[in-house]
Amino acid sequence: MAYRLRILTPAEVHDFGRMTFPAYRSQLGNGSLAVGAYSGTEPVGLALISPSADRTRAELLSLYVEFSHRSRGIGTLLLGHAERTLTRANVSSLHTSWSETISGAAPFQAILTKSGWSEPYKRMFTLRGDMNGDFGKGVREMYPKYESSDCLPRKYQLTHWFDMTDADRAFIKSKEGQPNWHEPRANPFRDEVTMESTNSLVLRKDGEIAGWLTVHRSAPDTLRYTDVFIRADLKRAGAVAISMVTHAFWLHLKEGTPKLTMGVEQGNEPLIRMYESRMAVGANLSWTWGAEKILGA
Repeated sequence: MAYRLRILTPAEVHDFGRMTFPAYRSQLGNGSLAVGAYSGTEPVGLALISPSADRTRAELLSLYVEFSHRSRGIGTLLLGHAERTLTRANVSSLHTSWSETISGAAPFQAILTKSGWSEPYKRMFTLRGDMNGDFGKGVREMYPKYESSDCLPRKYQLTHWFDMTDADRAFIKSKEGQPNWHEPRANPFRDEVTMESTNSLVLRKDGEIAGWLTVHRSAPDTLRYTDVFIRADLKRAGAVAISMVTHAFWLHLKEGTPKLTMGVEQGNEPLIRMYESRMAVGANLSWTWGAEKILGA
């Protein structure tokens, strides 16, 4: 069976909306590169790519082929067409990420390998739990001392995010990109209008800001723990982070929203070890993986 590939115009993309994740559908026809596959006039596959602001890099958001047309090499063809298009546009590299829990994780990884991408690497550790289920029970029974904000090591204090002064906010902004502080991509003020007031926290050491935890509502029944940051040069940073996050779990319990999701960067070993060893009961734990390819090499 012959397939036809083409770069989709804004007028064509609406026929492919079901072929990407709901969170990415707004990007169809809105500055992203969409490569569609047709069998005759029937849409059967989509590769969706989002370029960086400076157009030097791009992210493969999704790659999808209809079930009845799988195992025919269409995914590889779609990805190859997208790569050649990006190379002609002087995009230097392409990267992607995916959760090991999605049903198509194994064939997606196989397509990347066949297409010459890097070896997959662990990118983000993800925890999902239900405060009304075993996860919440575990917090109550295993970590009662963290109900109080006095659970932190000596010299540390926790305050609520929205209790910060203008001087506090200016201090955080002045530290962006500085040694031991946060990178621009981890700016804690992004999406502040949707930040939860209940358990978004600021960490202080001897009164000076040394970290934070930001939380956002990702669905009516779910809080997303977005950023956990501790100044990198602090001793006992792992223990402090565990104390801060577990206290936030207690605040979450009292607030009443049932579910939570949390991503932890691959390098944050103390938190990952804690979740894998102590909070595995009642939690859904998984990894997000990443891979990349240099284009035109």
